[in-house]
Amino acid sequence: MCALIKLALDRDPENADAIANLQDMQASDPSLVAGTAQPASRDAAVATGAGTLNSWVTDALDAAHRIIGLSGMRVLEVGGSVPPEAVRRLGVAKWVACDLATTPCDEDDYQALHADARALPQEAESFDAAYSVCAFEHFDGIDAVLSEIHRTLRPGGRLFTQFAPIWSSSIGHHVWIIENGRNVVTFNDNVIPHWGHLLLEEHELRNYLTVVRSAPLAEQICNYISVNSYINRVFEAEFRWQFQSSRFVVELIEPWGGHTSPGAQMLAALRQRWPEGGDFAAHGLRVVLKK
Repeated sequence: MCALIKLALDRDPENADAIANLQDMQASDPSLVAGTAQPASRDAAVATGAGTLNSWVTDALDAAHRIIGLSGMRVLEVGGSVPPEAVRRLGVAKWVACDLATTPCDEDDYQALHADARALPQEAESFDAAYSVCAFEHFDGIDAVLSEIHRTLRPGGRLFTQFAPIWSSSIGHHVWIIENGRNVVTFNDNVIPHWGHLLLEEHELRNYLTVVRSAPLAEQICNYISVNSYINRVFEAEFRWQFQSSRFVVELIEPWGGHTSPGAQMLAALRQRWPEGGDFAAHGLRVVLKK
């Protein structure tokens, strides 16, 4: 993609949009300056044990343990299922994971249940804490999810969550295409221009991707961005509003998961198109709510 943008600049050195986009990309990933290859993305769908957890899960467990404390707690996990050996290391009393794509498990101190986050099967006030990592960018009906978590927590119980990439970020399209168990393209691969999903019309993005990749892959990517229900297309400002207008007390909302700051022209274009989008630089959010 950098090569294509540089080619465009060779033909039109005064192309301000191309200059801004190239600078944004290089600022977020210095390896692009030298044109070095990008590291391969890791498939989040691959099952992992405690010793091979994805880095964002390890970071979330450590942060939740540090910020709200998990030892001795009955913990509800929403939108995921951390392996039992990982949570046992934290000294939890019981961990109950609820997800739509999990292998059911029922042990004395650990359960994994197939459950919709908007209609949790647990009784009211049955947990001391709730935990969720890289799931809120996928939930449909965030208000319903928050209401269910609030219902299942005891008074004083806390929800810890961190998640990315969100729709308003530079990589918020969250593209993740897998074929035959192999990553074809993911949001970490910089195939789509930063904020391209927010500023380009679908036909413009399809034409661009057809040049840098192939027509079939361009179609897959565009369909993922426009119709796939895997992502919820919620902007940073709306996430903040959902948390602040919930029945919880907000203890923490801060950027998490990295940031890519748009240049002045890019920011102006984003603000003009999406005036209530919020912080376009934040890849995601870390949030702590208290009942």
